[in-house]
Amino acid sequence: AFGGAGPAHAAVFAAELGVKRIVIPQKKTASVWCAFGAAASPILHIHEHVEIMASPFSEERINAALELLEKRARSSLSRDGVESAGLQLEFALDMRHKGQINEVEVALPEGRLGAGFEPALFDRFFTRYEELYGRSSSFHLSRLEIVTFRLRAKVPTASPQLVRDDRASSQGGFDPAPGARRGERLVYWETLKAVRKTPVFDGERLEPGTAVEGPAVVETTDTTAILPPGRRLFVDAFGNFEIALL
Repeated sequence: AFGGAGPAHAAVFAAELGVKRIVIPQKKTASVWCAFGAAASPILHIHEHVEIMASPFSEERINAALELLEKRARSSLSRDGVESAGLQLEFALDMRHKGQINEVEVALPEGRLGAGFEPALFDRFFTRYEELYGRSSSFHLSRLEIVTFRLRAKVPTASPQLVRDDRASSQGGFDPAPGARRGERLVYWETLKAVRKTPVFDGERLEPGTAVEGPAVVETTDTTAILPPGRRLFVDAFGNFEIALL
């Protein structure tokens, strides 16, 4: 559960869906989860080239299309000022039985095709097709078509280093520090059909290993976690808030 509002509602809709555990990522990180993911993800450029080819295939035409994609990818990464160290190139072909409308993606880990490539490529297509549509769903006597050539060019970025806190090694948990409690607030709880004085906690002061039982409200600068009756929040070894049924 992330964002400013997600943790406020997650315990309710999790119960409706039968979800047993909710994770709210790293206190402050919850409100910027999408931006954090974008910043921590590898740089990815996807290049495609549409050129319909029917079997029997031409090794030269296929390799020429793959070469074109690689040149485009390296050029675009260079324009973006991305270092090519650690560059990963993942080639694939969208293929289909001739006469069909929809294609399936077939990985091309070798990046270029050599002489006598067709039997292995055909087997790869039939295997993938039957993974998606069921055993014996492919037609091995049909001609095949290549429709789209695709290249995913990835460059790793620096990943955040998460540090464990061994105080959270036990799921039993310990009570919040006295300074973590901000006071009480009147809250209407749907499951109780009543208003109750409810403790409010400063989420920033809940250390790893801390456990809070609902009903309770846990606030941080950017988000609020609501614990209805029958729920329990545990701060895990990485500072995530985990909400579970009691």
